[in-house]
Amino acid sequence: MARVDINDVPIDYVLLTPSDTTNLSKVAFQGDNYPQRALYIELAGDICVTTLTTEKRTIPVPQGLFLLRISRLWDTGTTAEGIYAVY
Repeated sequence: MARVDINDVPIDYVLLTPSDTTNLSKVAFQGDNYPQRALYIELAGDICVTTLTTEKRTIPVPQGLFLLRISRLWDTGTTAEGIYAVY
């Protein structure tokens, strides 16, 4: 069985509100600021995002965990629903 590093385990899930003007914030936990690690999608569709490399992309996503770090979830172009940031 693979060994799991405790730093790889999510510390929180936060429901996101897509916005064409506001970037995601980091979560403060035990004195550190953690960037979002992945997304959890309740209803499949498209997400329009700005990646950490500053590229704006529209990506079809399935329901479930989607591994991608983003700085913004755009309202325009996003059709998926129930999108959570995994920290």
